[in-house]
Amino acid sequence: MTKPGESWVVMIHLETDHVTAEAFALALAEFTDAQMEFEIREDVWAAKGYAAEKPDLSGIETVVAIVAAGLNMDTPEVTLEHLNPIDWVARVYEGFKPIHLGRFYIYGSHLTDPLPASIFPLEINAATAFGTGDHGSTSGCLLALDDLLKRRRFRKVLDVGTGTGVLAMAAVRAGCPMAVATDIDRQAVAVAKENIRQNRLQHRISTGWSNGPSGGLIAGQSPYDLVFANILARPLERMSRDLARQVAPGGYLVLAGLLNRQAARVNAAYRRQGMVLQRKIARGIWTTLVIRRPG
Repeated sequence: MTKPGESWVVMIHLETDHVTAEAFALALAEFTDAQMEFEIREDVWAAKGYAAEKPDLSGIETVVAIVAAGLNMDTPEVTLEHLNPIDWVARVYEGFKPIHLGRFYIYGSHLTDPLPASIFPLEINAATAFGTGDHGSTSGCLLALDDLLKRRRFRKVLDVGTGTGVLAMAAVRAGCPMAVATDIDRQAVAVAKENIRQNRLQHRISTGWSNGPSGGLIAGQSPYDLVFANILARPLERMSRDLARQVAPGGYLVLAGLLNRQAARVNAAYRRQGMVLQRKIARGIWTTLVIRRPG
């Protein structure tokens, strides 16, 4: 019988590109409760999955062999390891270190150290800390914001795919009067609302669910002079027309969640909407695009 807190990790030992590792991670979906591809070192990826009950190793090995054959590559080794009960909240707290990006300082709600001077502090609930600034796409957006704010002020900000709400909060904390933050994931909306409340910014940030960049909450304040969309490359391409329409003449659009090799394709989609690339920010394998609407 599995004890409370116990789990198992299945490791697929690879040294490959991100897309290939993702294919192997997806192959674990039938056998594990959570799957992920992860970076071993820059641009080199592997895959693993976690299960609450002991998974079928022979079944996993069979599926992995099928995937490898389909990709015309050697079958990678698969290992299964038992994990003892872990205090996951304590583990998350331990792993979430403060992040300093430009003038922004992002720290966990569990920390009590004095804040650095001359910064814009943002408190994030560490127990639900996805999108805290440590990821290359989020950090690229924060660096883009820090740079843009040195040149001009923004009155209205839109954050599409807000996650923890960190980008909307950063913009408002740095002096923008108001922001709208939306996400397609209702759990993310709940997390963002809580983080915004913790930072006492709820009176300046409107938060809600939206399936795309043209919902009612977004339309009510459109157009915006600064728009963030930290999602993924394909949705960014599909939404290029609607997102571009949310940007006021002379306004900026910051796009993230795309791999370096996807940047040119995404930029081309927005160039067709009349948008002009201003800057590219590379953070490891991730690229952030800063685009301007002429006017």
